[in-house]
Parts: sequence; structure tokens; C-alpha cells
Amino acid sequence: MKLLYMPLKNLSSFIVAYSSNECKRNFTVNDKIIFFKNDYKLGVMNGQTGKIIDIKDNLLTIKSNDQNIEINVGNYNHFDHGYAMTTHKAQGITANKVIINMDSLQKQLNSRNNYYVDISRARNEVSIYTNSKCKIDQQVSLFARKLSLNNFKRKDDSLKVKILRKIDCENELYLSIKKLVRKIDDVNKIKIR
Repeated sequence: MKLLYMPLKNLSSFIVAYSSNECKRNFTVNDKIIFFKNDYKLGVMNGQTGKIIDIKDNLLTIKSNDQNIEINVGNYNHFDHGYAMTTHKAQGITANKVIINMDSLQKQLNSRNNYYVDISRARNEVSIYTNSKCKIDQQVSLFARKLSLNNFKRKDDSLKVKILRKIDCENELYLSIKKLVRKIDDVNKIKIR
């Protein structure tokens, strides 16, 4: 990881930029951030949010949960901007205002389950942006389906799957008949005695 420090003209703070294999991020005072990895020594948890209140050299001071946390970005860089989060990352977090983007083409993400999590993050105000209110209304009326491997089979496997299901059904039927015959035999043995 390579750290870069760039002074901002006419400002007393610095932008701290770090680059990794993934991407490059710039941070400045008053940026909202989210942590992605637990670090018990620093007192931060995955999903915890905070606000940068000071930057000096490679040290960030972050206010989070009414505490100031000092982070050396050379030792800990598991954080990113915290202005936008996925539904799953936002679970357990409450905000005054929530903005939700719901794309009607992303049907799996628009279930009643996700909708409830999305809107229940807000204390005071929720704004929903979508490409189709009608489609979203229909999608959020349904609970999420649990998916299995069978939901993702290739189309050319469909005949093979049908044959295997038929064989399974026939095997189950055979076993059921076999059990029934045994029960009948047991009943007949009782009558004979």
C-alpha cells in the first residue's frame, strides 16, 4: 500500500489518499466514513460509522459513538466513505434522513424484506427513487424467495433435471410401496396368529 499526502491550497487540513490493489480513496476533514474490519485495539467494529475531525500527517482523528479514535492509516486502512451503504450494511444503523434507490430491474433486491429494512433505517424522512413506481409497488408486496442451486441451472440442463426428478419420484414411490407391502405383511402375520 502506498500513502500519499497532498496539501490543499487555502485550507489548513490535508487530504489523505491511500491506494491499494482495489482503488484510490481521498479523505478530508468532515468526511463520513465506515469501518470494514474489527480492530479491538482501536475500538472499531465492522459497519461502525464515524466522521473525520482532524488529519495530521498519517493520523486520522475520527469521532464515532461520542468517542475520538486516532487511526494511523499506515497500520489500519479498512474504511471507506460512509455516505452510501447497501441494505445489508445498513442493518442496525438509524439515520435522520434516508435516501433509497430501488431499481425495478433488480427484482431479487426489491422484496418486502429488503423494503422493510430500507425504510426502517430512517427516524424522520425517507425518499425513494425508482425507475418504475408501479413495478416497485408490486415487487415489495412479495416476500423474498429463498434460492437454491436449482434456481441457477442452465437451460440445456432442464431435460436432464426433469429426468432426474422423475427418477427420484419413481424411487420415492417404489420405497413407499415397499413400506406399504411390509406393513400389509405385518398385518397379515398378526391375523394368522
